[in-house]
Amino acid sequence: MPESVFTFQNKEYNFTPEKDLGISELRHIRSWYGLPLGTYNGLTNAAVMGDPDALACIIWVAQKKAGVKNVRDPMHLPDFSVGEIIGSFVSESDKNTVTFPLCKLMLEGVEYELDLEKVLTCKVLRQIKRWYPEIGNFVRFSVAIFQGDPEAMACIAWILWTNAGMENVPLPQNINFAIGEVMNSYEFEIPEEPDEPEPPAVIDLNTGEDKPMDPPLPSSGESS
Repeated sequence: MPESVFTFQNKEYNFTPEKDLGISELRHIRSWYGLPLGTYNGLTNAAVMGDPDALACIIWVAQKKAGVKNVRDPMHLPDFSVGEIIGSFVSESDKNTVTFPLCKLMLEGVEYELDLEKVLTCKVLRQIKRWYPEIGNFVRFSVAIFQGDPEAMACIAWILWTNAGMENVPLPQNINFAIGEVMNSYEFEIPEEPDEPEPPAVIDLNTGEDKPMDPPLPSSGESS
């Protein structure tokens, strides 16, 4: 896990695992969550995968290091978007953040928008982790819904119906529908990449007019 900068509740925090995860911090984390989160590798690997408990622990550590008063323990932090936290992880040498595309899908004849960054909060993923530990982190759950995993698909229906205000939403264990029909309805909104800037014009010193740039010379060892 690289040295990172992330945003939580509109405040930016720095987190350097090599420096910030000491014996004291990991002992506390082990007392709360046991193994493997109570080890250095277990915690950092889980955080990169988007495990909600691991990310809550990192937020707790980062707030303590930043001098925040009355820091809540990881189990009682305010809810947060797991996707936004791991999407804002950047190394100091690379300030580009990760974004996840919006997906539209049809479920039981109704179109829904699935924004993983918004719907997969710490609270939601913790509940999924209790039901289905093998897909209880952001990365594995995201992969599972695009592979047609039945448990992940049932959880997506439970999330979308709950967020839509449907009454008496069944638990994922009691949800059933044709997975292929839903997957065939997926439509992704991929953000457009900005156009590359055009190369600057080259001025002909004799005429003062623009002239086309010469093609680049082949590199050493290449034929023209």
